Amino acid sequence: QEVWCWPHAVCWHWFSTTQKPVAEYYNATRIFRYGARNYVSLLLTNLGLLRLLCCLPVHLLGWSVAAVGLLCRGRGTFALLILQGLWDNVVNLPATMKKRHRVQAGRQLSDRALMRHVLYHPSLWYYPQRLFRYLFNLVHG
Repeated sequence: QEVWCWPHAVCWHWFSTTQKPVAEYYNATRIFRYGARNYVSLLLTNLGLLRLLCCLPVHLLGWSVAAVGLLCRGRGTFALLILQGLWDNVVNLPATMKKRHRVQAGRQLSDRALMRHVLYHPSLWYYPQRLFRYLFNLVHG
């Protein structure tokens, strides 16, 4: 299996397109549980150790704040789904670590080199605005 880094590649994500059946793709489990699970799994698998040690606690805190915020807004089911998604990573940690080992063993670029191509530097307002949209409009992304 090979993974190529192509800095000028464009990937079209199917998020927010009108071609998707809304009821099938935007259900609570997919948005909250799988969103939290997949995001944390992505970090655990792909980040180098130093960047992982810096980023993972911040992202876990962010998901926890979102869960507490949803709970405070009377959306306990959604908060529970986020916590289940985080717990899924604990349950699946051995498999994720095997995958991480394979991914990290095959790396040819450092996090620093990769981040030059993929890192996004939004304004500080971006993060509270995104949390607000998540809590009040249930908009993921």
